[in-house]
Amino acid sequence: MAAKKSVQLSGIVVAESAISSIDPDKGVLMYRGYDIADLAETASRVAGWSAHVLEHQAENRIIRPSAEYVGAPPREFPAREHA
Repeated sequence: MAAKKSVQLSGIVVAESAISSIDPDKGVLMYRGYDIADLAETASRVAGWSAHVLEHQAENRIIRPSAEYVGAPPREFPAREHA
């Protein structure tokens, strides 16, 4: 069964904005020329970086992950013959 489409508000403008636009065919909301999905991703990264900086300040030291290699063990390579 197909969903019913309401036509009662067709053609009614609910908001006008000079700083945002919607492309209904692509499903994209733009804010000041930027895709809102990109802005949301960037905002979440900035929040993470900010939390990291606050953690550094609270501990009064730079926190770094361990650099211990946990990959495959080193392997032997055959000697290379020079011509």
